[in-house]
Amino acid sequence: EFPQVFAKGGFDVVIGNPPYVRVQNLNYHDIDYYKKHKQTAFKRVDISTLFFELSYEIVNKNGILGFITSNQFQSTEYGQEIRNYINANYNIYKIIDFGDLPVFEGALTYVSIYLFDKRKKKDFQYSKIEELTTLDFNQNQIIIDRNQLNDDKWIFTSDVINTLISKLNKNPKLSDFGKSWAGLFTGKDEILMFDYSQMISSKIEKDIFLPVLRAEDVDRYGEIKASKFVIYPYKVVGKKTVVLTEDELKSSYPNAFQYLIKHKEQLQSRKDSRKTFGDRNDWFALTRFGTKDTFQKKKIVSPGEVKNHKFSIDYSASGFSCARVFAITVDDSNLQYLLTLINSNLAKFYLQRNSSVKAGGYFSYSSNVLNSLPVVNISSQSQQPFIEKADLMLSLNKD
Repeated sequence: EFPQVFAKGGFDVVIGNPPYVRVQNLNYHDIDYYKKHKQTAFKRVDISTLFFELSYEIVNKNGILGFITSNQFQSTEYGQEIRNYINANYNIYKIIDFGDLPVFEGALTYVSIYLFDKRKKKDFQYSKIEELTTLDFNQNQIIIDRNQLNDDKWIFTSDVINTLISKLNKNPKLSDFGKSWAGLFTGKDEILMFDYSQMISSKIEKDIFLPVLRAEDVDRYGEIKASKFVIYPYKVVGKKTVVLTEDELKSSYPNAFQYLIKHKEQLQSRKDSRKTFGDRNDWFALTRFGTKDTFQKKKIVSPGEVKNHKFSIDYSASGFSCARVFAITVDDSNLQYLLTLINSNLAKFYLQRNSSVKAGGYFSYSSNVLNSLPVVNISSQSQQPFIEKADLMLSLNKD
């Protein structure tokens, strides 16, 4: 379309607002095409990031790129390759972060303005905009050391904060002695998930149900009670959680089998990745089923999206909904001690700094984020004051 432009090396300026289209809204053919032809298409691709790669190809060596676009790639897994690409190819002149301000009317988006060029890489300006009335793009401006950037999450903070983070990161991580888990996912909650009254009236055998925690069931130091129950057609073999065969389901739980067979067509239509349950013998299984061993343990639980921390301890042997609730199990350490640390303002600061921001000022946790939390490893005797505090809070809230 522009042969004269490209004969001279490309455009002087590329400016725009790339479309923000998440992988859930793309068809498989498009996803496969992007991953084959675009270096930066990675994991659960968002096509807005691909425009950074396209722009580098069409802007000349002295040209400038100016985008206002989603900044979620700075902290997500799918953004790893575009972070790599920008770091390797662009000089960053300035990033202006609008956080959750309503830049686009009627849309809840987290956007930044990015100003890039192809000059020699150097330190750059970062501004966090707190209000839109004056449009002062130098609000809260700090200079970012370009050497800080790699394919890890981009989190732009002052030297004071960086010093604090460095100090925290000298401690062991939660993953060194425990693990965060993502939970179960039915693929058809309207068929497989029940509240208590529905479970009782269903006449389905009660011992095939597993209590399931939802986000609203969890509060800070609160007493945990499951509000939902899921048909859970699994058994434990050794230490593994294994789905029942259709014959086992029919003989051990005839009422459950009759209920499920009525909904067989809908259950078969569920997708696990790109494949449906239609050709599977375990058409009644859950899309993500977790492990009974994890569910039955005493564990710390939290909603997956929070403004303020809501960690508590689950003694009820419940399962938990994938992404809506996360659970933490710990080896050879006291859960109450960890609970006090993770509910602290310092842990909140660290975790939210590493999390994706969502609409309404919420932060979206993940197993990776929780597993990365630094935890001070102290003696059992030194843990006692923390344990006593946790026990007191749990007891008072239960009362």
